[in-house]
Amino acid sequence: MIERDYECVFPLASNSKLGISYLYQPYFTRHFGMIGDGAFDPEKGQNFLDAIPERFKFIDICLHGQYRSATGYSTSTKTYQTLNLNDQDINAGYSDNLKRMLRKANQAGLHLVHGVAPEHIVESFRLHQTRVRDQFSKVDYDRLIGLMHAAKSNAEIQSVCVQDKNGTSLAGAFFIGFKNTLLYLKGYSTEAGRKTGAMHFLFDGIIQSNRSRYSSLDFGGSSVETVARFYRHFGSTDSLYLRIRSNRLPKALRWLKKEKS
Repeated sequence: MIERDYECVFPLASNSKLGISYLYQPYFTRHFGMIGDGAFDPEKGQNFLDAIPERFKFIDICLHGQYRSATGYSTSTKTYQTLNLNDQDINAGYSDNLKRMLRKANQAGLHLVHGVAPEHIVESFRLHQTRVRDQFSKVDYDRLIGLMHAAKSNAEIQSVCVQDKNGTSLAGAFFIGFKNTLLYLKGYSTEAGRKTGAMHFLFDGIIQSNRSRYSSLDFGGSSVETVARFYRHFGSTDSLYLRIRSNRLPKALRWLKKEKS
């Protein structure tokens, strides 16, 4: 949705199933919401929500953190983690567990390699992240690779991996730089990498090398406590955003959508 000559926009992703149109939050995106120049206007933000066409019978999307409420929708909060890179004593925020893993990684002789192909990050994720990989289809993975290449053409990216002394890749991650924020998009760790602290080593390297370039590291975030706890080891803090839902499906279908949510 667009206000006048693109003064404000509200991106949406739609699809249809069984002839019913709905709005959803695509994989590899966190949230939507009103985007425009100047300060966020809550009233205008609500106006965009009110203007969502009636043809969308089911809505399940997330809104950026400037939204505090969404009238007419059921809401819940989700979290993501960010780290202030301008903190002069950033290492003081590191947990004891993190410091121990970094010592282990350094003793193992791990090192960072930059300029890794996006395909390597995605294929390694599919190979090693066994707990979550099957929730994505081949189309999803192809879109992720396309997103990475689009970012490479239109923004600053950092695609890195961690290797051991023998040149074996133990972990990798893809980051996108936008304005003052460096965003973690997707990454992986092998079993050997988890034992040697490869992902701890990777994030520490990214943090130390980008402190003068960006003001914030956005970990991509997670409401999954074990993942969020890993990010908090670096001294990151939680930020909230809204998930909004509206179910105007025919009564015969409402229970089905509820069961699958």
